[in-house]
Amino acid sequence: MRGGVLLGVIKRIYLIPLELASGRQFIWEFSYLDQVCFEKYLYRFAQTFPNELPLLPKAAF
Repeated sequence: MRGGVLLGVIKRIYLIPLELASGRQFIWEFSYLDQVCFEKYLYRFAQTFPNELPLLPKAAF
């Protein structure tokens, strides 16, 4: 804040992408990332694509 004027607000968002075997993608946005959030993501995925299997990417560390 400078001179009583708010210059901007920085907000973190997390995008969780998942590619399906059919080539379609499922992306969900969260403002935080924890176990509860990831469980909600998997639940939404299962509701949206009940007969599809996701292709999980290999983790690179």
